[in-house]
Amino acid sequence: MFDKGETLHWRVLEGRKRKLGPKHPDTLLSISGLAYVLHRQKRYEETSKLYQQACDGLQQKLGPQHPKTIACLERFSAMQQELGDLKGTIELRTKRKKE
Repeated sequence: MFDKGETLHWRVLEGRKRKLGPKHPDTLLSISGLAYVLHRQKRYEETSKLYQQACDGLQQKLGPQHPKTIACLERFSAMQQELGDLKGTIELRTKRKKE
């Protein structure tokens, strides 16, 4: 199930990067979607980099209080919590509340 989803997410991401650019909100949402698929596969190293990229970009483009930014941060935070990274989880949640 996830293999097919992963393939589709990669295709969409590459297409959006070409057409819209790497910093466009739709491209960043594709990155977040791919990160979620990899997260569910427990591919944490890849996932962490993608979530970081997506969350940082969405905060810049949409703002820290935008629902899409918050959703990305929540998923990233949940992954860190799964890994037992309480410090990272707290930092992400604190960062969101301050902004």
